[in-house]
Amino acid sequence: MKKFLSKYWVWLLLVLFVVGEVYSFAYLYPYTGTDYISLVFGMFGISALVYLTILHLKKV
Repeated sequence: MKKFLSKYWVWLLLVLFVVGEVYSFAYLYPYTGTDYISLVFGMFGISALVYLTILHLKKV
């Protein structure tokens, strides 16, 4: 049961990160160049977290 909860809490946290990043970008309208750069780096960071999570779950 603990393994099940820890696995799905990680995915829930990642989904919340994605929603937060998209919401913060949508809130900043009209957009500037800095906003686009922030979105790209935010999504890059989130995709790195997803990649590391998948690697970790494959090892477990």
